[in-house]
Amino acid sequence: MTTNHVPDPTTARMPVVETATQTLPSVPRPRGLLADGTVRTTGWIVIGGRVVSSAALAGVAAWLLLITALPTGTVSLLSIPGGVAVYGLWKLVTARLRPASHVRPLGRVDPLDLRPGQWVRLFGPIGPVGEVVAVDGAPGGPVHVRTGGGVFQWAPGERAYLVQPRN
Repeated sequence: MTTNHVPDPTTARMPVVETATQTLPSVPRPRGLLADGTVRTTGWIVIGGRVVSSAALAGVAAWLLLITALPTGTVSLLSIPGGVAVYGLWKLVTARLRPASHVRPLGRVDPLDLRPGQWVRLFGPIGPVGEVVAVDGAPGGPVHVRTGGGVFQWAPGERAYLVQPRN
């Protein structure tokens, strides 16, 4: 295993941790764990402030294209098999081809309130997650959070998105 040394003096007080291939203590090895220690999550996008499954959105778009191309009578015959096929394809991709974990959102917190062992979204409300290893900062200043995937900085007033990996 290698160690990750952070030369930036604002994060130098944080403990050096082993990276990537370490066993994460709070949960069994999550599906979608990448070599850098981050965990890929199933796809979500934000539309008008609401989080929507990108797989569901892609499935609906594909289904709309298909039903516009089919004769009217065949659409109802393909509704159930089409839905099962879209779900099966999504499951194959997220379980085997590009493994990803499902996560449950737990709310937003001040980054200074993060504790080792908690899981946090690394880039806002969507995207990969990492397990918190250490937190460094002061109220009113930037907060540096070390996860299994590196060091991430939250600006003053910014909120962190807590999550719980489900698989």
